[in-house]
Amino acid sequence: MLRFIIIILVFCSTNSLAEKRLGPENFKELSNLGYNKKDAYADDYSKTNAYWFKLEEHLKVRPKYLALLSQKMTMNGKVNVNQHIYNSKHHFFGDKKSKCIGKKGLVVGPLNLQKCEFLKPAIIDDTELTKITFANMALDHCNETKVKNLKDEEGKILKIKDTKKLKTSAKLSEKKSSIPGQDEKPEIKKIKKQATEKRIYNLKDYVVYPKHGVGKITAVEKATIGQIDIQFYKIFIEKEKLTLTVPINQQSKLRPISSINQINKCISI
Repeated sequence: MLRFIIIILVFCSTNSLAEKRLGPENFKELSNLGYNKKDAYADDYSKTNAYWFKLEEHLKVRPKYLALLSQKMTMNGKVNVNQHIYNSKHHFFGDKKSKCIGKKGLVVGPLNLQKCEFLKPAIIDDTELTKITFANMALDHCNETKVKNLKDEEGKILKIKDTKKLKTSAKLSEKKSSIPGQDEKPEIKKIKKQATEKRIYNLKDYVVYPKHGVGKITAVEKATIGQIDIQFYKIFIEKEKLTLTVPINQQSKLRPISSINQINKCISI
């Protein structure tokens, strides 16, 4: 059974709505919610090691969102539920080159014998990332990325198999206070259905997504997250080897690629 929690802190003053990011001051409350204190992302760790994040490190970069996913699996012959923390400021879909930390080895002419000491996701800007998009990205990565050659911090191999697929369900929590300094109480915000909007792009269309560039729509899917019915595009960005999940009601952030006539017109100006 999946347990999926996204923590979002939003503070409201009497004059304006100001977003406050998660930080070290939230360590205690996240620990109470069940966030494990150390975790590593799913990846292929052949010839390298996993970077094990402490909860303090996740909070130090002040992410917009954190997610906790619990996944049933068999580890070293024992069935247990492993917890994964996903950070909205981590580029967990990045390739090995972008995650390589602490290169070691020799480079002799065209022969490169260097190896990465650790694989650690790069820090990205999550300002424009929405809750639904982040939720889908975390679920997709956890479901589709197979763990290979994972070792614990002492160097012992963790044999993982029978990993169960996560179901698309979520709990979204929001913290609000109408008066600055007033004690804040968490409340659960429930939305039954995503705002509807007519789909303007089709399967296999090429589109431009800000900050990522040109991508190809590989699927148009539906899912239920936190009892919210949503429909979304899956867009593969070849340059970054990254699959983005963009809800249909946010397709205004996309634009079609320019036609030959448009390009020629720009060049002639």
